[in-house]
Amino acid sequence: EMQTSQAKARLRREVVHRLASGAKTHSELAEVHHVLSHWDNLLLSEEGKTVNPDDATGAALEAVLADVADRKTSRGKMQPDKWQLREPVWDHYEPSFFHISLRAHQVAAENRPDPSKKPTNPNGKRPLFGIK
Repeated sequence: EMQTSQAKARLRREVVHRLASGAKTHSELAEVHHVLSHWDNLLLSEEGKTVNPDDATGAALEAVLADVADRKTSRGKMQPDKWQLREPVWDHYEPSFFHISLRAHQVAAENRPDPSKKPTNPNGKRPLFGIK
């Protein structure tokens, strides 16, 4: 149980950081499983079987996307839809995260919403990662 929730948190963190550098297709986001440990993938797949037996691995990714991103429908018929990071989730972006490239971090810095245009957290603290 605890290990599965930690695996979900690691998956969420990877997805958030990939989306910080720009909208991504589902296929691009599915590649996140390559950087997760074998154990994390196994735990996520086991839990995914209860949600979607036909796509156990994808079920965990779908749950994370529903939580952190909005689907942007493509305009072209042959273009896949893309997922874009929701603005409140930017609080979980870490400029020192090591699984994305320096260039991706540079793009993320350019994409990051201006904090001065957003209401501040009433207690002045940054939310803990994985806690809504």
